[in-house]
Amino acid sequence: MDETDLHDDTEAEDGEAPENPLVRRALISAANYLHCLVSDGDDWASDYLPPRYKRYYNTPDFKAAFCICISQVAQKIESSTDFFLSCTAEELALRMIVEEAKRMVEDEPDTAFDPHSDTAFQIDDPDALSEDIDDWYDRVIEDEDITFLYDKDFDPKDNGPVAQQLGFTNLSIEDWFVSFNPKVADIHPFVRGFVPKKPKPVKKRSRPT
Repeated sequence: MDETDLHDDTEAEDGEAPENPLVRRALISAANYLHCLVSDGDDWASDYLPPRYKRYYNTPDFKAAFCICISQVAQKIESSTDFFLSCTAEELALRMIVEEAKRMVEDEPDTAFDPHSDTAFQIDDPDALSEDIDDWYDRVIEDEDITFLYDKDFDPKDNGPVAQQLGFTNLSIEDWFVSFNPKVADIHPFVRGFVPKKPKPVKKRSRPT
């Protein structure tokens, strides 16, 4: 297949998985990497998730639930024609995947790996592929509510008139795994109803006198 055909940005309607095979391959590679990072890492969230909730991220239950969301998003990217995210955690997972895919494309353009084989594929125009990833993300993301979570002055629990007018929903971490609309895209049953818990502070042992 001609490389220009792969980078031809075929217009996809909102709510569709990426049609460009290189976009899909880059996103799946990034998702696989992030799944391993979250599973095995201790400081995995610092470059990706809102700092305000950093105490939650390394708890085993949160890591397990977020890994499921990464897998769900990857599955939708790979196999779905209808692309709808079910909850705030999936929106954050997609944001992570897109950021990591662009980093891989821009920083490691000579060797990007197909997650289903050991065969490397060549990226002739990293900038064009990165733009294609951005274009697809802009089409499928319904809103930019989650970006407010990175603003330290924003209160995700504020349900005042401004928040209601802007349609903010499920931005507090307690609601990240609550489905937006189960009839459209229900959350994975393994994390349905999961409420992240802040880890208990470690008690310091007093030294014997």
